[in-house]
Amino acid sequence: MMDVLGARKFNTVKVPGKSAIQFGSSGLYEHKHIAVVNPNNYQIIVVTLSQISSSKNDAVYRRAYEHILKSITFN
Repeated sequence: MMDVLGARKFNTVKVPGKSAIQFGSSGLYEHKHIAVVNPNNYQIIVVTLSQISSSKNDAVYRRAYEHILKSITFN
């Protein structure tokens, strides 16, 4: 379980060729977020994975989350 201080930790990651920010949050479930700025219109895109108690329960959602991140492109 992520603690309050863990929720304030920000990491820089790459989303196909662009720098993005990864951070977590905690509440009823744990969440992993990645935020990236669309350089074409300066909108912020946030992709979130809600994590349930067991990684087996999250497997389908985790694959979709990873697929979405890999499919982001900026023309």
